[in-house]
Amino acid sequence: MHFKNILRKYKNIPKISVITTCYNSGLYIRETIGSILNQKHNNFEIIIVDAGSNDNTTDYFEEIKNEKRVKIIISNGIKFYDGLSLGVKNSSADYIMFMPISDSYANMYWLQTCQDILESNTNISLVHGITIHNDDKGRKFYGSGTRHYCPSKEKFFSFWLASFFAFSEHSFCVRKNIYEKCMNEKILEFDAYNNRFQNEIKIGTRDTFNKFLTFTYNFNTMGYLSKFVPEISSYVKIHSNSNSEKFIDSNLIINPIYIDRVKKYRQQLFCGRINHYFRNSNGEIIKELDAFNLRNTIKHTFNFRIYDKIYFDVSDGMNKYGNQLVNKMKKINSLVLRNFNYLYYRCCQIFNQKEEKK
Repeated sequence: MHFKNILRKYKNIPKISVITTCYNSGLYIRETIGSILNQKHNNFEIIIVDAGSNDNTTDYFEEIKNEKRVKIIISNGIKFYDGLSLGVKNSSADYIMFMPISDSYANMYWLQTCQDILESNTNISLVHGITIHNDDKGRKFYGSGTRHYCPSKEKFFSFWLASFFAFSEHSFCVRKNIYEKCMNEKILEFDAYNNRFQNEIKIGTRDTFNKFLTFTYNFNTMGYLSKFVPEISSYVKIHSNSNSEKFIDSNLIINPIYIDRVKKYRQQLFCGRINHYFRNSNGEIIKELDAFNLRNTIKHTFNFRIYDKIYFDVSDGMNKYGNQLVNKMKKINSLVLRNFNYLYYRCCQIFNQKEEKK
């Protein structure tokens, strides 16, 4: 490993590639790219895939033309996900990250944190953290999908089966070889969406199936392991020109397709129709969900469904029942404790009144 790192340094090969796409993004590109360049990390590259901008985005390209860490690829008319795929193909790094234009890193040490974890544990294939939202007025707030806590490693699998949690592209760092394996795995339901709306996708009125949902699904079903770091890693900017806002109608169709597919996998696994294996970053099996482990997975998934919020805010009977149960318990607990506290302080008041009379 030591020799490999020396060779990498000699050949000037980056350890991490941060990939972004843009088109007429002059309003946001300086902040986004600046947040990457400011990282306290000494061996990364930025790959920008531009779809043929004709605004002041090109002025910024001129400003950073001598920045050796930045690679700019011009591909007129390229779509968002195709641009990301092109960036991955042009990356020679071990680890890849994504940062959509207008979003930015909130943590100057995030790249180093991710690399340290991946370098020290070959069983971990992905690292992710907390993302929070901000807007054009500079206001920062938690979004509906913000998670303050996620389990890590094997425990994450049950959490994912229950909550449908999707890795945020603004936050995660993944081994390149694992990302490519996951993206090469086809899912019929997801491809069917693209075929159904191919004409609308072609003219740009509808988005293609969310590739990061495809990645999340394949990553977890193929048994790779992730590590959650409870740090704020990035800001997601909410504005009218963001893909999430422009293609909100697409998401209303895409998200249920993804959720339904996760439910199908859960049903097949729990009924014993398929087997599940956990793998390290080399694809080697490190653990099988045998009868005992599967029993625990079912129990943990049930607990998460009852007590943890569903990531996409979809209807789930157990989750609704669990929330109602928790709220009732909180009310009962609050009633008991507040009455106990009142009695305690009332006794103090009576005692003090007697002392004053003396």
